[in-house]
Amino acid sequence: MTAENDIELPIRQVRRSAVFIACVLLCALVWARMAPLTTTLEVSGVLAANATSAKVQATEFGSVQEVFAGNFDVVKAGDILAKLDDGALHTERFVASKRRDDLTIEGALIAHELHGTPIDADLDFSPGITSAFQAARAFHEDRISGLRAQADLSELRFWQLDEQVQVAKDRVVIASDRASDLGQLRASGIGTSLAFTDAALDELELAQELSRLESDRSQARETKEKAELEIQAEKSARRSDLATRFAEIEVEVAQLKERLAQLEARSDGLVLLAPRDGELSEWSLSPFETVSPGDVVGQVTGALGPMHIALNIAPDLIDQVSVGQQGIVTFSTLPQRSMPRVAVTLASKAQVSHLEPGADVPTYSAIASFNESEFSKLSDALSGNYYLALDVPVTVILEGREMTAWSYVFDPLISAFRRAAQD
Repeated sequence: MTAENDIELPIRQVRRSAVFIACVLLCALVWARMAPLTTTLEVSGVLAANATSAKVQATEFGSVQEVFAGNFDVVKAGDILAKLDDGALHTERFVASKRRDDLTIEGALIAHELHGTPIDADLDFSPGITSAFQAARAFHEDRISGLRAQADLSELRFWQLDEQVQVAKDRVVIASDRASDLGQLRASGIGTSLAFTDAALDELELAQELSRLESDRSQARETKEKAELEIQAEKSARRSDLATRFAEIEVEVAQLKERLAQLEARSDGLVLLAPRDGELSEWSLSPFETVSPGDVVGQVTGALGPMHIALNIAPDLIDQVSVGQQGIVTFSTLPQRSMPRVAVTLASKAQVSHLEPGADVPTYSAIASFNESEFSKLSDALSGNYYLALDVPVTVILEGREMTAWSYVFDPLISAFRRAAQD
């Protein structure tokens, strides 16, 4: 019994140890799968400065008329450096402006005739436009006057014929009564057939005359109505033509205004201006020299601009870097204990990698910018033995993505197997 107990005791201890180890491994596995770990990325770079020079570039084709500056002159942004000949542009602008003014005058005359709109007294009326419009209007009014006279004459003719018709009707009635009386006398044997025949012929002639007069009266009425319809048609056609012309004028005036704005913008390009404050260099313009759009004729160099950090990021880290990511910069050439922790922000990153001279692996370019207060804090902390200069090597420690211990260990293995499978 004692021997059996001595055997069971180690077995129980082994089981308890196995259960304990399994529980520890299970807890570690759960922790590895769920507990977040914040990683950091170290990216190397150098101090750089924003662009300190700007090109003086021609935007229009032309010949240099005047030069107002020379090499090494100190200029301010907006100073006129040179002026190009604007003769052709001036002519084109004058023609477009004259056409716009003429159309504006014509539109004012049309609006006055159509709607009674008062004409602006400040308009400079062109004799050619005014006389042409007045000639067209006079022709229209003469046409209306002729048709009105024709209608009035036809109306007068109608009333004259109407009076003649009334007289002819009375004469026909009289002739008809006379022929009827003579017919009765002949039937009774008192009258003669010759008298009756003459009376019947007179009645027939008078009836024919009445018919002719009524026909002429109807024709006079038709002529009057036709003339009045032609007057209305002439007025409608005039108004329609004016409305159509007014719409065409509005469209053309809008196009001319746009064209004049373009010419005005082009005229600005005929004056070469200093793009920024600084010193003019590489200035090569002289009078009567011809320049084309895009020609660089000099540059203006200013003082050193604000500093930033130019970074080179390895391809395996580029997916963990994003614009707006925060980081801390350290300077290997400065004393670390006395230097404050300076925060930077990733301002941009390139989408395409490039190969630096002398490097074996392509990298991605990125820019990290200083906060003004942080940069001031760094500048204030520097003693007289230290200063910031361009191309000083730095290291930026960026906050990486949150990972678990599981993904930290196994994600690289999974990625390696996946790349191997793709290959």
